[in-house]
Amino acid sequence: MDARAPQSTSTASAAPATPVERLRLLLALRDAYRAGEPLPVEALDLVADAVDLLEAGAAPAEAFGLVLDAGQEHPARTLARERRDAHLRTALAACPGASTWAKATALGQAVRVFEGRRWQSWRTLDEPPARATLVERELWRAFRTGQRIPRSVPWLLRLAEGH
Repeated sequence: MDARAPQSTSTASAAPATPVERLRLLLALRDAYRAGEPLPVEALDLVADAVDLLEAGAAPAEAFGLVLDAGQEHPARTLARERRDAHLRTALAACPGASTWAKATALGQAVRVFEGRRWQSWRTLDEPPARATLVERELWRAFRTGQRIPRSVPWLLRLAEGH
């Protein structure tokens, strides 16, 4: 591993409390490493502590703090839903309309059109085509999360309000 200076993003040294926060931190470490950016100290601390626990015989999920309680949603699913929602919010903002209702209506229609006309041929692409509109690019990214894509105006309005 090359010597990239770790980057501290906070003064707290406590590990993240929830499996979602821990996975988010591990993904940030991966992304920083792949991009050649400074590695977040908190993530390096998490990995070092996990390796200590692995060496002592802990199971990987336990070592990384990714053990789930009964009925608890997997952190990867939670993060995928957050990514889906972020892409849908960007698409919503790019839709035509003078009101949130008009934009949500336009996005609901765009989702139906995208799924029927574009998604089947674009689903295997590594990136959306250069000719894709902003709404199509964001819908492509939302569909790629593997999460159900809502079409109803009430649901899209709740999304716009940050729920």
